[in-house]
Amino acid sequence: MSAASEAFPALSAPNDESSVVESGSAPLIPVLWNGWKAYSRRAARYQSTFLLSLVYYLILGPTSVVVRLLGVRLLDLDSSPRRSYWRARPLTPMTLDALRRQY
Repeated sequence: MSAASEAFPALSAPNDESSVVESGSAPLIPVLWNGWKAYSRRAARYQSTFLLSLVYYLILGPTSVVVRLLGVRLLDLDSSPRRSYWRARPLTPMTLDALRRQY
């Protein structure tokens, strides 16, 4: 064995015993990766169901009950038909300084 192969065993020629791979056995990394993906999909489904239910029952539900009891109209919808839903806005000055500050 040369000095280079002793210092760097990866550069040496493979032994017959270490390079033998059993036929019919699946590599371990893809099996683990597929198992992890299956687990993470299941966990994500449970988490999303739990979190969305929590938001609905603790935030949206009570808020809608309070708003309905107080009679607040969150959308500007009338039961009577309007000719137009357009809202007139005041005219803004058409100066260069006003155009530079659009927002």
